[in-house]
Amino acid sequence: MTNYRDLAKKYEEDLISTLRKLVVIKSYYDESTVSEEHPFGKGVTQGLEFLEELARKDGFKTKIYDNKVLEIIAGDYEQNVTLLAHTDVVPAGGAGWEYDPFVLTEVDGVLRGRSVSDDKGSLLSSYYALKLLKDNNLLGKYQVRLLVGGNEESGSACMHHYFKTLKMKQPTLGFSPYADFPLIYAKKGIINYEAEGDFKLEKIHSFKGGVAFNSVIDNFVVNMDTDPKFIEFLKENKVNFTHVENGSNMDVTFIGKTAHGSTPEQGINACIVGVTNLNKFYNIKELKKIADLYTDHFGRGINAYNEKKNREETGDIESKPLAIGGGTYAKDADNVIAFGLIFPGHEPDMNGPKENMPKEYLFKETHDNNKNSVLFIFIYCCIFDIDHDFRSE
Repeated sequence: MTNYRDLAKKYEEDLISTLRKLVVIKSYYDESTVSEEHPFGKGVTQGLEFLEELARKDGFKTKIYDNKVLEIIAGDYEQNVTLLAHTDVVPAGGAGWEYDPFVLTEVDGVLRGRSVSDDKGSLLSSYYALKLLKDNNLLGKYQVRLLVGGNEESGSACMHHYFKTLKMKQPTLGFSPYADFPLIYAKKGIINYEAEGDFKLEKIHSFKGGVAFNSVIDNFVVNMDTDPKFIEFLKENKVNFTHVENGSNMDVTFIGKTAHGSTPEQGINACIVGVTNLNKFYNIKELKKIADLYTDHFGRGINAYNEKKNREETGDIESKPLAIGGGTYAKDADNVIAFGLIFPGHEPDMNGPKENMPKEYLFKETHDNNKNSVLFIFIYCCIFDIDHDFRSE
């Protein structure tokens, strides 16, 4: 009987080396480089091409569909096990970064950088688990299909294209690996929309803020008439802001704290800080409407749990299946759930300036709770009905 923990150790250096190269790629949606050839921007295309070359060299069948989805396949069986992951990321704008977000940095055993938890770290952890099984002819009687999307952070148009437009085969069963342990069985509904309206704001010329639909706004810039009294008001109320005067106009930048859109209570919305203080000082009804809209917490606190499960391979008998507010590709395909390397007590700060992943979660053996990519190998072995041994020597 094969000991998979021993096999997994052989892939540790390759995983970290590949993650280092992948984090460097600024694969966020960039409207300035969007074209027919690059539907989500050049950076996203670069990320898909990097992974396609890696998988092809490793002996997988590969194809990129319209620079939207990368398909990585092993096996020719009728039934398939499908993994749905993504290489696109949220832009790293705003304050709070201690390290270069596009350089993989290790500090005290913790990996830091944009996408180490959402989703390049989990993506590569499951990829190398698949590679381990393929290299040892242990993929079982399923075709294995890894789909890597390029638009998860901005609406999942990639998977809509793959399954709805191209009408590709739905999973027999599958999962998305960038989520909480042990299992996500339900999610809140998600809607992205644009609202337009006319505002008569005498002193305010324009305002803008935010870099992605699913992130709390950490910078909100207001261009307005120069008003020393308003600046003094902000200082007296200890508002976190900066301002630059340019004659009769000035730019006031309100500073908040970013967080994942599913957990807004962990951040500080700079837009709310801005419009609230503008309304307090100038008593502008239109701004109050905006503040009221963004601070309506209908639905807060929805936490659905299922019965206790015994997870003998992980040693965790306390964690329960749960419902979340964030979105994964599990909502975009049939027969797919989400679970991954976000373990109880860990704060990954997805989409935030402190995004992190403990290195041990990716591959290092930790006998007490087995937090590692061997988790993914274990899942595959159960699906493929392979005899397995995960005991430590």
